[in-house]
Amino acid sequence: MKVSLIIVTLGRPLAVERCLKQAHQQTEPIHQIIVVDGDDNEEARPIAARYPGVVYVRNPNGFGRMTGSRNVGLLHATGDIIAYIDDDAYVHLDYNREIIKPYADPKVGAVGGRALNGVPGEEVTGADKVGRFSSSGNVEGYFGVDTGEIVEVDHLIGCNMSFRADILGELGGFHEYYPGFCSTYEEADLCMRIKKLGYRIMFNPKAVVDHEGAPRKVGKRFDAPYFFRVTRNHSTLVMRNNGPLNPLPWKFLAMMIGTQTLKLARKLAGETSRWATGQAGLWVGFGGGIYQYWRQGRDLRRRDEMGRKIMARFAKNTTRPAAEPLPAPRPQPATSETS
Repeated sequence: MKVSLIIVTLGRPLAVERCLKQAHQQTEPIHQIIVVDGDDNEEARPIAARYPGVVYVRNPNGFGRMTGSRNVGLLHATGDIIAYIDDDAYVHLDYNREIIKPYADPKVGAVGGRALNGVPGEEVTGADKVGRFSSSGNVEGYFGVDTGEIVEVDHLIGCNMSFRADILGELGGFHEYYPGFCSTYEEADLCMRIKKLGYRIMFNPKAVVDHEGAPRKVGKRFDAPYFFRVTRNHSTLVMRNNGPLNPLPWKFLAMMIGTQTLKLARKLAGETSRWATGQAGLWVGFGGGIYQYWRQGRDLRRRDEMGRKIMARFAKNTTRPAAEPLPAPRPQPATSETS
């Protein structure tokens, strides 16, 4: 199997340099490496040019739209498997060999691996929860854990994930109503859609990246805008993929209101603004999720311009049928996904 590795970057040329260096030291060479740059100054372009065969793509709409950059890269991919890592995620030497192993099973549609953040004990924490959706709507992580074997999960982490190219083409790529620079939940949304097609999602603990969290071009991780986006996108994910008639989104809403209010009560000083930010993100996300559900219903495909481009790009490469037929689309207005 041939792997196209897509690296999305924004204003972190030093991280891109190290990322490309690691990717070129694989025990088994990667078929194709694509750098998608969302920065106006294109600092990553000369760095990419120093590495033979690397495809550099400029995304003029990439600022704050990491998900859009993932789709732009997909349009240039030629591999059977499309792998995504962040620009500050550095692959281990056997990454390319390990990420494709679970695809020997034709029922596997997506594969991810470990993301090591340098947190003490991460390798032994959460083996029974890694990559799970909880009954209350939580999206569990624990992607640093070493499970000791390949295990099935519900979703993957964005800095270390891969998918069959034909499945991405069939679905029209990532939905783009999950804005942000990181932690945007578009990967969880995509995994939900892949599972609804009947495919399995696997976690291989031997496909490893070191995720070092390079400084961001705009803002800081865990600041108020970050907290708003994470809460907003999480609630959109839960509502969009379950619908307002399902009790799960409302259970999630009650849990989030209660959790955030309890934290406020415990740490009243300096926490009021954070509570307000979280509440705003929660309700904005719920509204967005209801809107997207109304537009698309249970249709798993993207139906906007980018979705159609991706479907057309991979239409000729589809070599096998989906595990289950896609549902018929619901009539919808011809508007952009980024609403």
